[in-house]
Amino acid sequence: TAADQGYWEPYFETRIGEPPPTKKLWADHDNNDMILSVTSLGSIGTLGPYDEGSGLKYPRNAPHGAIYFTGFACGNGPDYVVDRWYGLTSSSPQADWRAVDTLYALMPPRAGGQEYLAVIDDSAHASPRGLTVTQWSASVPDPGLRDFVVITFDLKNQGAQPIDGLYAGILSDFDIDNTATNDVYTDALRRLIYTVRPYDFEYAVGIKLLSPLNAANLSAVDNSVYVDPPGMITEAAKDSFLRGAISMPNSDGSRNWSCVASAGPFDLEAGGGRAFGAFAFVGGNTEQEMFEHADSAQAWFDRSVALAEPTNAPGIMQVVLAAAPSPFRDRAQLRLALPQPGPVSVEVLDVEGRVVKVLARGRFARGEHVLGWDGRDEAGRRVAGGIYVYRVATASGTVNRKAVVLR
Repeated sequence: TAADQGYWEPYFETRIGEPPPTKKLWADHDNNDMILSVTSLGSIGTLGPYDEGSGLKYPRNAPHGAIYFTGFACGNGPDYVVDRWYGLTSSSPQADWRAVDTLYALMPPRAGGQEYLAVIDDSAHASPRGLTVTQWSASVPDPGLRDFVVITFDLKNQGAQPIDGLYAGILSDFDIDNTATNDVYTDALRRLIYTVRPYDFEYAVGIKLLSPLNAANLSAVDNSVYVDPPGMITEAAKDSFLRGAISMPNSDGSRNWSCVASAGPFDLEAGGGRAFGAFAFVGGNTEQEMFEHADSAQAWFDRSVALAEPTNAPGIMQVVLAAAPSPFRDRAQLRLALPQPGPVSVEVLDVEGRVVKVLARGRFARGEHVLGWDGRDEAGRRVAGGIYVYRVATASGTVNRKAVVLR
């Protein structure tokens, strides 16, 4: 074809069916009150410190972001920690994950209003073992569900050797409101660790372990000890934080902190062994808001995601059970986590083993259950101060926890 402007060959392309999804190194969850970038390289928020990505902002109109550097990590010893976080030196990010299938939006979404999927593997590690991770993330615009973003990691061992004793978690250097002076706190019952500005909850953010139901570690990481000094952060230190060998639930002063939320250990058999972990990034402008939003994330995950995903739960019961507060005077809250449905009884015993109060008897669904005890016996009388025992019994075993009543 010729024209005054030159000559060209006509060309057109015909596609049948849906066009292939647009793929990216990073993308934003931005359909609710939290903005969070996810990536194709194992980091979260940005590709690296001050690198590409929108980071994390909560609420979405906050004047500054809350993430400096955050990454997903797996490991079972100092020689095998796979991550994209601080390395040696800490100014050089570790880059052990390789993008297998770069990030793309799921259309239509499976559960959330905005979902992304990516696949990474450990082939950039010095000693790869065939670990592949499918990363799925979702954010929901519905009222009551606007204050968190959920990220799940489906781990699969495609190598020829088993990967035993594997831990998985998120290592995060939160800088709330773009400041390195923060405090870190843990709510063990909720499997929640969160970072706040000193004496001020505005713009606070945290990480909640949604699955499995027991955390390996929820710990503050003192940057002045483990990240900033020359020769840090070592693979041995990362491994110790992932497995809980180093654990500091709360910071001991206002300064530059990171944090870790991890689960495990998992044993992945060769040629297809799998494990599953899920986390929520949660925001709140008060402590109560933080707790409520973390509970909302768990509730949404349990009903919208967990039933469709593989479970790490073995055939016997694994219980997270504690009294909060303990000691208490008027009322205690019990949080019971069950990895499978079945008959359950929850009782309060005195030190002689006599049943003081039956809190619940019946069939319980999988997941978390909250019960309360008002410090009274079966006849409605206030019990005397002292030591009591919560007993949770199932067909597969019994778990006891101590309670202290003050009068």
